[in-house]
Amino acid sequence: MQQDVPQPEAAFEDSDRVIAERDQPGRAGRWGTVWILIVIGLRWNGAVN
Repeated sequence: MQQDVPQPEAAFEDSDRVIAERDQPGRAGRWGTVWILIVIGLRWNGAVN
């Protein structure tokens, strides 16, 4: 997988996941899933509208 153009979503997801793991290891996966759902929802709204 080549990423020529940096994607802000990926960077934010990584930093949020690192912070979550540092603070509460048990919730890192949950926050990652929540963030992905939010991003998909925003993109879906943008595509529909």
